[in-house]
Amino acid sequence: GRAVEALTTRAARPRTHKKHVHVIPPPVHALKEPTRFLKQSIPLILHATLFGFMLAVHYMTNAFDGPIYFLLLLGAYLLLFKFSDRFFLAVATTGVSFGLFALPFSLFFKPFASGIGVNCAPAFLVKLVKVGPFLFEKGNCQVSPPWMLLVLWGFYLVSLILFVYVMFRDKPGKNRDQDTIPLLLFMLGFFLISIPEFFYIKDIYPQHFRANTMFKLGYQAFMMMGIASAYVFYRISVMQANGKYLLKAIYLFFFVLVFIYPFYSVPSYYGKLDKMPQLDGQKWIADSYPHDSELIQYLNTRVSGQPVILEAQGDSYTDYERISSFTGLPTVAGWWVHEWLWRGNADVVGSRIPEINDLYQSPDLELTRALISKYKIKYVVVSSLEREKYKDLNEKKFEQLGKKIFTSSNGIGALYQVN
Repeated sequence: GRAVEALTTRAARPRTHKKHVHVIPPPVHALKEPTRFLKQSIPLILHATLFGFMLAVHYMTNAFDGPIYFLLLLGAYLLLFKFSDRFFLAVATTGVSFGLFALPFSLFFKPFASGIGVNCAPAFLVKLVKVGPFLFEKGNCQVSPPWMLLVLWGFYLVSLILFVYVMFRDKPGKNRDQDTIPLLLFMLGFFLISIPEFFYIKDIYPQHFRANTMFKLGYQAFMMMGIASAYVFYRISVMQANGKYLLKAIYLFFFVLVFIYPFYSVPSYYGKLDKMPQLDGQKWIADSYPHDSELIQYLNTRVSGQPVILEAQGDSYTDYERISSFTGLPTVAGWWVHEWLWRGNADVVGSRIPEINDLYQSPDLELTRALISKYKIKYVVVSSLEREKYKDLNEKKFEQLGKKIFTSSNGIGALYQVN
């Protein structure tokens, strides 16, 4: 009764006091959650930073490789973290790290590619010529025949089919985690192969306009799917289902077709293989051009800094520019087509070739002196390739413009220091 009376009295009592709002503080664990997330993410941030550095190295070595392996990392991050905070943190850290490490290179590098060409562009797009980075060039239409793609990539296609079959024959959940990365390698590999059938990077080659794109993408696809296909044989070997010996036989049959290739390709290039393989470039130059080897040794031991040298200029995949190659010293002009490719036009090297001819052959001392000053040449090489290339070689003028500082033991190679 007293309780009822008290409640009634309280309800009837006029409320003249102000209403107080009681704020419930958040639990302590909620305040610690961001700090805990950051602490747990430190290993991920460090790994992602390292990956960004490695991507930058790939990009500086070959501009195609940067985006290729960044795409591979995106797939790996997605498999590991799904669309979570850790996924976006990993992607952002890798991207920022890549940009910072590649920045010194990117500031001074101008890509030779002039756009993204569309393979077999329809007529209405050809009329537009260009939209943004995309180019629509008339007549640029090359499609790989299916049989050719099967010859090149059939083994990897068979490996993928066997892999998918083995995955679904296993018990649910078994080996699923370790199967995801090889599957990702297969998917990215076939994606890279398909790109040149639709797009190509525009470079200097008019007839083989897809060549560089197919080579750069196909090379990475070959390595990725090679690793994945080796894993497929392992998965077949450890599977519990019946029929694994039949699957092994199918795998090995197609593998043998690939394996016999080196037995024909290597001898076709290197001959009968009756010589000891040699990877030491110093030994090669000493055997092939002993006089140049002595000259290179002289420059490497006696010359400091980065003075410009003059040597005979030649085309790609020849022995020309061997002195600058083995000393690291700059020369007036390198391999013509490669220099043309890297710059996107032939003007720079094309204009220097006639002047190199004048430097070696012209009897005009004033012209020679002006060209030496123009290119800041300090040393002039006169050796077997120079004597072979420049039939009207005027060697005596270099003694008038400087002095001979080195002669090879066989008398073929000479080095002049010019004023």
